[in-house]
Amino acid sequence: MGDRANQADQQLDFLEQFNSWVRLYREDRFSFERERRRLIEENIAENHEKKVRDNLRAMQRDWDRILRGAGSGHNRFVMIQTIFWDHVVNVYLPVLRGCTLKHCASPVRTKTTKPLLGLVVKKTKMSASSDLDKLKMNCVELDRMNSEPIA
Repeated sequence: MGDRANQADQQLDFLEQFNSWVRLYREDRFSFERERRRLIEENIAENHEKKVRDNLRAMQRDWDRILRGAGSGHNRFVMIQTIFWDHVVNVYLPVLRGCTLKHCASPVRTKTTKPLLGLVVKKTKMSASSDLDKLKMNCVELDRMNSEPIA
């Protein structure tokens, strides 16, 4: 019974904190942004490895740069979704493809190929068949890379 009361208290605390963030956003967006950045930096600084901290800061800069020009909440949502799926297709899935039973204990590959999905799609005068051929070539390159032994 004590756990449920504790969970209810935590939920109330989270709701109060959320409501204070909403109020701050509506009343003073500059202060909201300053506080948001402070909390992000505080969380990044808790990691003691410099390489990880630098990577997290670079990632946050990229997110801020991309979302700065969103214009609306809906556009921000669409951009965040695109960033998520871009990461899944270009980072997560290739790593999974490279992880066979004999390689699972090995370090993750750092060699990358051209992304299959990107945030910016350049318009060209290619036919659908040539786009498909390019995609097949990328898949063949990924398969070739994944079949190479990990050094």
